Amino acid sequence: MLNKISILTLIMILTLLSNSVARAGESVKLANGEWKPFTSAELVHYGIFSHITELAFKAVGLETENDFFPWKRSLLVVEKGRYDATMGWALTPLREKNFYVSAPFYRGEYVFFHLQDTDFNWQNMTDLEGVKIGVTIGSIDAELFTAMHQQGKNIHYETAPRVELNFKKLLKGRISVFVTQKDVGLAALNDHFTASERKRVTFHAKVLRRVDLHGLFSKQNDRGEAYLQAFNKGLKIIKEQGFYQKMIDDFQRGLYQP
Repeated sequence: MLNKISILTLIMILTLLSNSVARAGESVKLANGEWKPFTSAELVHYGIFSHITELAFKAVGLETENDFFPWKRSLLVVEKGRYDATMGWALTPLREKNFYVSAPFYRGEYVFFHLQDTDFNWQNMTDLEGVKIGVTIGSIDAELFTAMHQQGKNIHYETAPRVELNFKKLLKGRISVFVTQKDVGLAALNDHFTASERKRVTFHAKVLRRVDLHGLFSKQNDRGEAYLQAFNKGLKIIKEQGFYQKMIDDFQRGLYQP
């Protein structure tokens, strides 16, 4: 039996297809990273980012194909032109140079997670000097703290390939704080840790940054720029027709969870 979100998606797709001209056999190849609760092979519609992308392309008559890679590799395979796009990235000068960049389709909040018994009350960047910080490999945070270190700031950070590994380091006292997108951190805690472990962890109310997330499209194949324009057009359509806000509402209600 179809669940509620699947029925609504079917209605959305049929409505969008009635207003678009399908290009038979043409699919956009998407390289996804595992980044719960936004994108994952285990989530309904592969998560909200994949669902937004699917319906945006449906609105202009294009299909999508989803494959999953380690987060950093998903960027690399698009950069080399093996895949057409990867969705959900903050902008850096290097990414703007190496990819075609879509209109923003989500804004995330990045916060510092820490243990309940850790005295951590930061207000500005100088308060981070001397603090052992955990970051995820391939994240914009690693680039931020590298730049601060190169500027002579007393910044100490360690990297780990996955969010849950940073939380393990935090629980073992190997790092003092861990910065990540708030919803991603909370999802990782729920998926990988016991109730008693979760109770030991909190996050600081002050937001490090609010970041618009974009799709990155390959400059190394002859489809990237056309697909970029198609996505931007489709995103505008699904926002105007109310489908985008419906997906955001479903996400906030937890309907993309398996």
